[in-house]
Amino acid sequence: PGYNYIYRINCGGGEYKDESGSVWLADKAVGSGKLAVSKKQSAVGSRKSATQNLYWSSFSWTDKFPGMSAFFGSQRRTFDPIKGTKDWQLFQDFRYGKDQLKYEFPLPDGEYIVELYFVEPWLGIGGGMDATHMRLFDVAINNKIVLHDLDIWKEVGTNTALKKIVRATVTGGKMVISFPNSPAGEAIISAIAIASVNKNIHAARTPSLVKKFAGGQLLHWMDIGNHQYSDTSFAIHSLPPVLYGADWMQFSRKPGNPIAFQLADKADVFIAIDKNSINKPAWLKGYEDTQTEMETDENAGKKYEVFRKRFPKDAIINIEHSRVVGAIMILPVTNMQPAYDLKPVNSYKTNVASISSGIKKETVGGRECVVVKSVGKTNVQWPIQTGVADIYSVTIKYYYPGETKRTGKVQLVNTGGTMMLSEPVTFTFTRPGKWNTVTFNTSNMVNAGNYIVKLELENAEGLTISGIDVQ
Repeated sequence: PGYNYIYRINCGGGEYKDESGSVWLADKAVGSGKLAVSKKQSAVGSRKSATQNLYWSSFSWTDKFPGMSAFFGSQRRTFDPIKGTKDWQLFQDFRYGKDQLKYEFPLPDGEYIVELYFVEPWLGIGGGMDATHMRLFDVAINNKIVLHDLDIWKEVGTNTALKKIVRATVTGGKMVISFPNSPAGEAIISAIAIASVNKNIHAARTPSLVKKFAGGQLLHWMDIGNHQYSDTSFAIHSLPPVLYGADWMQFSRKPGNPIAFQLADKADVFIAIDKNSINKPAWLKGYEDTQTEMETDENAGKKYEVFRKRFPKDAIINIEHSRVVGAIMILPVTNMQPAYDLKPVNSYKTNVASISSGIKKETVGGRECVVVKSVGKTNVQWPIQTGVADIYSVTIKYYYPGETKRTGKVQLVNTGGTMMLSEPVTFTFTRPGKWNTVTFNTSNMVNAGNYIVKLELENAEGLTISGIDVQ
């Protein structure tokens, strides 16, 4: 009581209103590879407007690697109930890490109280385990240790809220909360609150990729459970992994004025389009199909196709507000590839293949295949389609009973006849009842479009191919 709460941060999660009606801000990051911040960000005075042009921010190990997602490898969430609080959501998401994890808050010099909220989400689950000393870490404020060898499990156990209140003095216009030592495991934190008796201190700005917007409201940290629209209770049921934590525009379900926003930095804009819509909007031209889907709980499950386009800094994006648009998301540009097992695989069987003389289509082992019948030159061609600009792999499934290796050449050709790739491939002996595979990748980025995969062979009599997979 009597304190001015300047910052409340939901570490590792989105904006949250607690049981008391207080709003906790979504975790956000600035810096290398994320959002450019003026070099003038430094110490601030005690004036009311002192922090208006500054940003608070979280940081992690990814700041040393430009082009990486800000929260990669340092953010998780759980759906388990949390004892000791009604505000489960505040504790169910969290940040974790070692000495590179920290939070920086512009603040006038003076005295503050800092509330630190923790939960142990992993150790001791299921009971029967003594997890004492399995996670130990220090918490520092401006390089001064305020909590030494914190052992959450020893104090409260698993999935139980733990609150620590410490006092801190700021000199130099900035408070840095860090985790310099972790003798066992990694540091973990769920929420931070900072307060002062000075009523005239205001929070610095929250980092954002959007600096101007209209036609909706800008929200931070997209997650499942979010209300899809501002005027309905439809909730997001599933998301492509890349979209967790994105800035996003929430708007009315009822069509209205165009949705417009201006970017503060270069960014990827993602649009979710109703999968059942017959005609895609004309303005969607130039967006690439990510081959991923968003799903909501409308009508027990409504699916949206997700499209993406990259825009430069200061770009103004205008999007027609219609019923087919389900969501608009904005993410910093990264050079991270999606996890290999999350990339879609398209299979092309021999029924779509074109064959030269000397090759026959036959059923082998219950599969429709192409079988080489000649010792001369032969070829097989598959028309393929790529949905997003990316590096692609092509896997050929084959059976070859001969003991002598046979070689061929795989080519990737665009619709204009330009050779994009030419790679040698080798086919080796296959045991009866088994199938072998040979895989190559394009090495360079291939744009979305239509292509031909052509396999040229010579003296490959007996080689049987069941099809190709393109990933």
